[in-house]
Amino acid sequence: MKIIYIALLISISQDLAYAEVQPKASKFRTTFEEITLPNHEKIGLQGFSFLSAVNDYLSIGASAYGALTGQRGGFITLGIAADLDIPIADKMTLNTGAFVGGGGGRGGYTIQGGGLQVRTHLGLAYALEDFGSVSMGASYQDFPNGSIHSFQPYIGLDYTFDTLMLSGWRDVSHQVVKQGDGMLTEFAVVYRRYNVPKGVLNDELKPQYPSVDILGVEWRRFVAGNVFIKVESEGALGGDSHGYMQIMFGGGYTLDITSSTKLKLAGGVGVAGGGKLSTAGGLLLSADVSVQQLLGDDLFAELGVGYVVAPDGDFKARSSQLYLGSYFEMPKSMDVLGAYNQHKVRIRFVHQTYTPNDPKWRNHHANLNVQLIGFQNDYFVGDNVYLTGQGIAAYGGQGGNYMTGLIGAGFHYPWGDSHVYTDGEILIGAAGGGGLDVGGGLVWQSNVDMGYQLTESNRIAISYGQMQAPKGNFKAHVFGVSISYYFSLFAK
Repeated sequence: MKIIYIALLISISQDLAYAEVQPKASKFRTTFEEITLPNHEKIGLQGFSFLSAVNDYLSIGASAYGALTGQRGGFITLGIAADLDIPIADKMTLNTGAFVGGGGGRGGYTIQGGGLQVRTHLGLAYALEDFGSVSMGASYQDFPNGSIHSFQPYIGLDYTFDTLMLSGWRDVSHQVVKQGDGMLTEFAVVYRRYNVPKGVLNDELKPQYPSVDILGVEWRRFVAGNVFIKVESEGALGGDSHGYMQIMFGGGYTLDITSSTKLKLAGGVGVAGGGKLSTAGGLLLSADVSVQQLLGDDLFAELGVGYVVAPDGDFKARSSQLYLGSYFEMPKSMDVLGAYNQHKVRIRFVHQTYTPNDPKWRNHHANLNVQLIGFQNDYFVGDNVYLTGQGIAAYGGQGGNYMTGLIGAGFHYPWGDSHVYTDGEILIGAAGGGGLDVGGGLVWQSNVDMGYQLTESNRIAISYGQMQAPKGNFKAHVFGVSISYYFSLFAK
C-alpha cells in the first residue's frame, strides 16, 4: 500500500511539474456525515479539506475529519485526499474521491485499531453563483485494522478560489499573464491559553485542570472588503490535557484603528476533544476580539481574548491568545509578474515510523513500533533557510488516535551541481494519544533528511530523527520517507 501511495503522488506531481504560470483552481471543502460504530453507536463527522487542481478534473490536498455529534469528542483524523469532478450537466458535476489518513480518539485501538482510515465517496455537486458548490452523496468510512466499517449519506459545501502558482522555483518575473486582482491573506502561529472557571468537570467527572495551553496555526483570507474567513488547527502542550486538539472554521470583520493598528472581531465553529476535556460530541463554539499591530512590510503581532464553549459538554473557558504572523496579497493573475514577489514553497507527503528510545515510551503496546502518515509545509525565507509546519497522525502499531502538530525551522544544503541535498531541522509542538507517554503534550523533534531531485519540482528523501517529550517518558527514533513538490507562489 505504501508503494502504491507514493507512486500515485509521484505521478500526480509530475503532471503538475509541466504546468505554466496560471491561476490554479483551489477549494476549501467541508462535509458532514454520520457514521455507525459497533453496537449501533453514531458519530457525526465534520470534514475539512484544502484541495488544489491538478487539471480540469482532478484535485489533491490535505484533509481532516472530526467528531461533531455523538459522545466521542476528540475523534479526529488527518491525511491526504484526491477528488475527481466530471461535468454531467449545466452547473452539475459527478464528484468522487478517496482519502487516506490516520488518527482517531475516544476509544483508542479498541475502536480504530492502529488508526488507519480510508474514505471513499460518490455524489453530485451543484455550482453556486460566484461562490462554489453544494454537494450530496454517499460515503464509505473504513478503519481496516479497527472495528469501524460504515456506509452513509453525506452533504458538503465548497468555497472556491484561485491561486497563482508555478511548478518549480525558476525565475519568471519577466513573464506576462492576464490581468486580474488579488486577495489579502494572513497566516499566523497561535499560542492560546484557556482559563477554565471553577466547577467545570472533565470527562471523568472530576474538576477540570484550571488552564489549558495550546499551540497551532491560523489561516485567514479576506473575501469581501474587511470580511474574512478563517481556519485554525491547534493542539495541547500544557495544562494536563495532552491529546486535546481542535480544528475550527469561522470568519470575522476587521476595523481599522490607525494605518498600522486593527481591531478584529471573529467567531468560529468546529470539532474538539481529547485530553479528558468534556466536549461530549465534539462541537466547539468560539468568539474572539483582538488587536493587530503591523510590524513591518509583511509581519504582524496580535493579542486577543475570547470565550469558548462546548454546547453538549461541560467544557467552557475564557481564552487569551498571541498571534505572530505574516500578511500578503495573493493575486488571481496580474499584468506583470515582476510587480509581485516570488515565494519558494515546498509540500512534503511523508511516512514515518517511531521506534522506542526508552522502554517506558508507551503506556500500552510498548513492544510495537508506530507507523504514521502526514504532510509537511515549508516556506523558504532564503535560498537555504526555511520555516516548517507539520501535521502527522498514526495509522499502525496500535497507535490509533495519536497525532502531532509541530512548527520549526530548517536548513537546506544542495550538494553542488548534483541532484543530492541534505536538510536539517528542529521543531517543537504538541502531541498526544495512542498510549505514547508525552506528559503534558509538549514535544520537540530534530531531523536530518537526505534527498534526491527527480524533476524540476519533485524530490524524494529519507530521514532520521529524534523525538522526545520533556515532561514524559516518550523518546523515539523517527525514520521517514517523503515525496515532495516544489512550487512558487506570488504575493506582495
